[in-house]
Amino acid sequence: MSSALLSSRIIAAWTRSSRDCAEVDPSDDLVRRARDIWRRLKTSQTADVSLSGDDALPDLGYALRELVLADSTAPAQVAIRAFDFLWGFDWPTNEFAERPDVLSDIAYSISVRYRRERDYPQMRQWEQRCVSLLQESEPSATYLRNRQANGASRADRQFLSRPAVLLAVCRQLERDRNYRPLEATAQATSAFIATGDAAISPEELAYLRADLSQSAAVSECHIGNFEACSQWILTARALCAQTSFPSAVLTCLAVTELMSKHCRHFLSETLEGIDSVLVQASGLGIEKAVLALRVLRAHTLKDLRRFDEAAVAFSEINAEKLTDDPLMRAAISVGLAETQQMLGDLRGAVESCRRASILATQSDAALGWGMLHASVGQILLNSGQPDEGLRELDRSIEAYGSGGLVQLQTYIMITSAEILLRLGHKPEGVAKLLGALAILRRTPVDHEVAVAVELLRAALRAGLPPSPQAVQELRQILGRSRG
Repeated sequence: MSSALLSSRIIAAWTRSSRDCAEVDPSDDLVRRARDIWRRLKTSQTADVSLSGDDALPDLGYALRELVLADSTAPAQVAIRAFDFLWGFDWPTNEFAERPDVLSDIAYSISVRYRRERDYPQMRQWEQRCVSLLQESEPSATYLRNRQANGASRADRQFLSRPAVLLAVCRQLERDRNYRPLEATAQATSAFIATGDAAISPEELAYLRADLSQSAAVSECHIGNFEACSQWILTARALCAQTSFPSAVLTCLAVTELMSKHCRHFLSETLEGIDSVLVQASGLGIEKAVLALRVLRAHTLKDLRRFDEAAVAFSEINAEKLTDDPLMRAAISVGLAETQQMLGDLRGAVESCRRASILATQSDAALGWGMLHASVGQILLNSGQPDEGLRELDRSIEAYGSGGLVQLQTYIMITSAEILLRLGHKPEGVAKLLGALAILRRTPVDHEVAVAVELLRAALRAGLPPSPQAVQELRQILGRSRG
């Protein structure tokens, strides 16, 4: 292996920081070549250089990377020329994945330029390219896998001071907040703390920490901790105000706020707020937000008992196949099944549940399984099969519990207790009710929930029979977490 790949003073100088450029001998041939290439790329000239297989290529690549990162005034298209230039060569083969390491940082810098140009689709495309390349680069790839599997580590401060790595953590959390909300909350919080004084430019750090805050807010919303969700939204808003393109983050935060309102059963307010946010998301090209808002509208119409409108909304989204995310598709199928059931289309509801079952298997997410089993249980109960329906509700309780989705878990437990009591199974119903109350007492909940829990618990401890009205009221309050 060439010693240039391991100990070149050019790599050492250029990778410390762009501020260290003066320490490099300007007469050095590699430095002159890198600067000449960057000058040509900036003036749209073809950099006619043959480097494939050249041991000097990694050094030149690192040097060119630092020139791209240091020249923040160069537009995105110029930085793309540098990316394409380095991409086009065959780099020397060795155990150090230098090509993706260099290109991931350039891809990140391109995403920053598009963010400043307020081009959200291109920004996200280059962010994804940055993350994909970083997952091929060691030791960053191992760090990212370890953090996703095991959470925070002592290496956080070292790795998260590199913007591309922090971006990759943000994108991991963007998925995990829906699939593993309990873990995502802990990971977003630990990353947020670890980056409080990270050596990243203020605007970049604000953008990335706002993204972490957004993931924490979504996770807390799924868990049912709405006060924490609101606090994270406020934090994210304050941070994105320090960036050059706050509208994209603010729009995504508005979606999260609407989700929280829906979960707290402010249905009319949720429905009234969707259209204006949808216009913003569509104008910015934030396709995930547009889909989330359409699904939220369909669920809100269903919960407002406007079943005909909800059925049309769910059917249109389902037919368009706008996402490959199995969890989102499962949420659409479950919502359609619940709507079809309420409209008396039992056959259609069963078919929608069958599709949701396949999708829940693909996603293997607690949220997906919980929704599916709850929906199937309700169909069976409405079909006059109480034993089978209650078994499905128990499966829903287990699924929600495994993901830490406490308010959804306890909502189904109280629903099950109501049914058992109505069927005359008092011991089983009281036991289920007491189990739900015990979980809620050790969980951060809204004041209204806490009061209802204590009143009902006091009555049960006094040996009084559970009041059907009190049980129903508690379920209705918790129903605000059902989204």
